Amino acid sequence: MLLLPFRDFSIRVLNAFTDIPIETVNALSRWWFVVILALICVWAVRWIHLYREEKIRPNPSLIDAFLVVIVILGLVEALLSPNPIAGITSLRGYLQPLLVFILARSFIPENDRHLRVLQVLLLAVGTVLIAMALWQLLAWTEETYKLWGYVDQAGRITGLFRDLEELGLGTGFIRPPSTVSGPNELAVLMSILFFLALQWALFGPRKWRPYLIVGCVGFLVGLIITNSRSAFLGFMTSVGIIILYLFYTYRSRLRTLSIKKWIIIVFTLLLSTAAILLFMDFMGMLDIVIWSIQHPLADAHISESLLALRDILLHPAGVGMGMVWPKGAAILRGVEASYHIEGSLFQIAFEWGIWGFVVWMIFIGLSMGRNLKLWKEGRGSGSRIHGGTTFVGWAGSLIVFIFLPLMQSISLMVLLWFLLGLGVGLERNPLLPQDPAEPRLSAAAS
Repeated sequence: MLLLPFRDFSIRVLNAFTDIPIETVNALSRWWFVVILALICVWAVRWIHLYREEKIRPNPSLIDAFLVVIVILGLVEALLSPNPIAGITSLRGYLQPLLVFILARSFIPENDRHLRVLQVLLLAVGTVLIAMALWQLLAWTEETYKLWGYVDQAGRITGLFRDLEELGLGTGFIRPPSTVSGPNELAVLMSILFFLALQWALFGPRKWRPYLIVGCVGFLVGLIITNSRSAFLGFMTSVGIIILYLFYTYRSRLRTLSIKKWIIIVFTLLLSTAAILLFMDFMGMLDIVIWSIQHPLADAHISESLLALRDILLHPAGVGMGMVWPKGAAILRGVEASYHIEGSLFQIAFEWGIWGFVVWMIFIGLSMGRNLKLWKEGRGSGSRIHGGTTFVGWAGSLIVFIFLPLMQSISLMVLLWFLLGLGVGLERNPLLPQDPAEPRLSAAAS
């Protein structure tokens, strides 16, 4: 999971700087799934051992029931697809990351300290991503991107240009993708890592707070330079959830704050907001956000989503598994699509039907609910930070999935399903703090 953000970059480097055939490179890039299959075998053997030797039987939950329904419904939809091969290929893209959910829920850390180590490693990966993105922003040219393999089969830079000229907002520029598939995926990752660093700054050890504040600023800069409007909308949704959580959790303590402390809080918030808006304006992101608000129907993502909302109500059964474009799998690119929609949530509705979409949303909602409970009640700072990061990260990502097909991104979805599954496992099997003297979350936050 920690290595997957570098998977796309490794593919580009191998294609650009070696003579290894593309087919071989693509085969090598599937190393992650070989690891997942091996771990699934370990998981299965462990359960067989527990059942035979210790007579421990599975204790399925409502989440497990919906997971089974998803698999069965997906198989039915794939086999009934107008193109069963395309249907099975598309179904594979949905189900592969779910194996990560199962593993993360089953193999949980031994204690809260190990969980915090994992979180630190995630922040370290994010630091590498933002460093690469800043290098690309400040030093790379169009020729540099082509040299490093950020091109399609025709030799053109893929999906990195932000064309502002046709909107009358200035000249276009290249949006840095760092080591992942593109700037939109990078933006979502930066948002998730921002909230991980933010909660560490609020609830973690005081001695690390200055470094984590710098990390928050760095991840926010990484989000802004991607110029992703959908990710910014998801980020603002998550910010709202964080604010509501803090006010609800510490409502009794807030009533006792002096006027001086309230002035400091308000001044800090206003200063931070002003700094963010100034940097957004410098990067051109503020202009395009304002333009999108002023011309909502002129934005292709919004108009396309409104049209898809109308069409799915007219055709509640959808158009068939594997029949919706765009799709990342090579075998699907040659299939004539029955419908085109960018947003991943609409893709689910058009491939699975409205009932399949509802099942998916209930499954995700139940899992997010477990993480919300962990955020509010988990033992140890690591558990509560994990629950909060997962809940706000998924909430913001679901907003992004309305407009963008990022559920096709392996590295992003593996991370999201990993976080979600681990939170479900932690809520069901709570960890004790490694240090009995570790302060409670409320005390650390104060």
